[in-house]
Amino acid sequence: MSLKNCIECGKPISTDAKNCPHCGKPSPTKI
Repeated sequence: MSLKNCIECGKPISTDAKNCPHCGKPSPTKI
């Protein structure tokens, strides 16, 4: 597990998270 910044609110979220726990923005799916 690693962290990345949410594209919507900029807060750190897990790369395993389906959406941001802070703002609810869905994480982009990796292709």
